[in-house]
Amino acid sequence: MRKILLLFLALPILFLSCNSNKCRQLCTEKGLDENCCPKIDSTNLLTANVKIDKINIFIETSGSMAGYMPASKPATEFQLVITDILSKINSKFSGKVSIYFMAEQNKPCIKIDFEKAKNDVLNGAFIWSGSTYIPSMIDSVSDYLKTNSVNILVSDFIYSPEKGKSKITEIASSDLFSLVTPFTKYSSSFICLFSEYRSSICADKNPTEKSPYYLFLQGKAENIRVIESVIYESISKSNSAYKEINFGLNYKMPYYSVLPYTETTSNFIANSCASFQDAFVSIQDINLDSYGSKIEFWLGLDLNDFPEYSKTKDYLKQNLEISLNNGEFEIMAIEKLPYSNVASDDKPIAQKCTHIVKLKISNLSECVSVLSLSLKCSLPDWRNSLNENISENNREKTFGLEKIISGFEQAYCPKQSEYFFKNLPISLIKQ
Repeated sequence: MRKILLLFLALPILFLSCNSNKCRQLCTEKGLDENCCPKIDSTNLLTANVKIDKINIFIETSGSMAGYMPASKPATEFQLVITDILSKINSKFSGKVSIYFMAEQNKPCIKIDFEKAKNDVLNGAFIWSGSTYIPSMIDSVSDYLKTNSVNILVSDFIYSPEKGKSKITEIASSDLFSLVTPFTKYSSSFICLFSEYRSSICADKNPTEKSPYYLFLQGKAENIRVIESVIYESISKSNSAYKEINFGLNYKMPYYSVLPYTETTSNFIANSCASFQDAFVSIQDINLDSYGSKIEFWLGLDLNDFPEYSKTKDYLKQNLEISLNNGEFEIMAIEKLPYSNVASDDKPIAQKCTHIVKLKISNLSECVSVLSLSLKCSLPDWRNSLNENISENNREKTFGLEKIISGFEQAYCPKQSEYFFKNLPISLIKQ
């Protein structure tokens, strides 16, 4: 009788074990490895080696730039930030930096040594004259772009065409599209900064407190990221606000991992996978007979490598996408780290991440499933809020900015990836 009772008690365990083994046997059929971990696409891990032979910095000195670089005291944010950027880049890339002043379209850029360039910017020591047409400026800068070089153009990107030729600004998008298209094998980035605009030419007018100006970068994606990191050091030091927009930047797969112990439903086991830096990307022994046929867990993501605008809660809520071959899913919450409720055993994972995303998975009908997480790449909205269509004298916005961005968008979008990352896999294995 005792043997029969023991056998009766053991049957559920044997059944679960057999069922679990059956699920695991299906892993290879679903494209998983022998441990039911996702198989990694090694191409997503590759990043090109950084090699910078030359950095060309162009500073626009036409009349519209006078308000950023007045001779009067105190120095504007522009003067402080740009001189600091020049110093940092010149120090970190000694012997590789060339600085040019450009005052007028269709005329050669003037090469200036480092100390003179820094002092001229700080003291506004320019003869403010000349007319600029943005496509012509970008065309001139692009002539200096070589395989391992990076170009930086410092400009307000205000159209100042020659007298009597203002109508040309109406076709700026088309002109930019034609000029930029041959260079889309390289990447382009705009960093928008703000400064007091105190024009000595219009001394009777009140200064504009926050007038936008831009750093336009061209070069290989991996090289641009290195230069951007130097620029952001100066921005951070000055505590300046900034915005950015990127074209043609490619990103490697970010680190990500389930947090096994933080606010979970505790009806699964998170398994680490060696090929994913021992991250927990396989959820196994899922028991849907409890917690209302669902599992809930936090997923950590490292978004350090991505543009700042893509890291905001609003952007992530609108652009994080999930695909699942069966069952139902929901993104329940998105938090920027640090997060006070992270379990102590999960802190080593959290330290590698910038954000955590809470996911709910329910009604899985199959033994083996794969959840995939993607982040859609869409251009930030600030380009619309800073666009000015009526007057180039409105220094709180940028006249014709929409036309500039549109020209780049048209040139890059057929080639630009629609996603910052796509299909980060997490395997889901039922009992």
